[in-house]
Amino acid sequence: KTTMGIGGPARVWAEPTNERELKTLVRLAHKLRLPIFCIGRGSNLLVLDSGFDGLVIRLNHAHWQRIEFLKNGRIKAYAGAKLKVLCAQACKSDLQGFEFMEGIPATLGGALHMNAGAFNAWTFQRVERVGYMTMNGRLHNKSARRLKPAYRHVPGLKNAIALWAILKPAQKTSAESIKKTMEGFGTHR
Repeated sequence: KTTMGIGGPARVWAEPTNERELKTLVRLAHKLRLPIFCIGRGSNLLVLDSGFDGLVIRLNHAHWQRIEFLKNGRIKAYAGAKLKVLCAQACKSDLQGFEFMEGIPATLGGALHMNAGAFNAWTFQRVERVGYMTMNGRLHNKSARRLKPAYRHVPGLKNAIALWAILKPAQKTSAESIKKTMEGFGTHR
């Protein structure tokens, strides 16, 4: 399940299809004192040959991959959305500011947790709000600032599963200009 294709099994593997199922899984694991680990695309992840003796959750269902364009020029993207897809859809809508994400092999959930970035840009520069679930199954919705994003980690999401984020573009511009920037980043990579 990782991009490296290595590592042992999970004691329990689950791919919930919605928040209700996720909440049930998280609460049951909490009750049984099972550790929980959430996996995105499985990139930048090495798993021990002995595996993980707990619940591994992947938000891979279509429900978690949604990207919605809001009336106020913002984007609501869910944790399972691939950054490459998010970047491409923002480009089609002439929304600048997501170009750096194009080459990052991650889902939005993983990018939120580690404040992923490239080319002097990072995820939380684009984030306004985040919806998340704590490890006891409680839902929260906080501003990006209150989660205290830092370089390659976000303390406010440490013991939580990111569910969605409201993202703001830098500005509107032509798709052609955005594509040029993405091509430049691709060449540099």
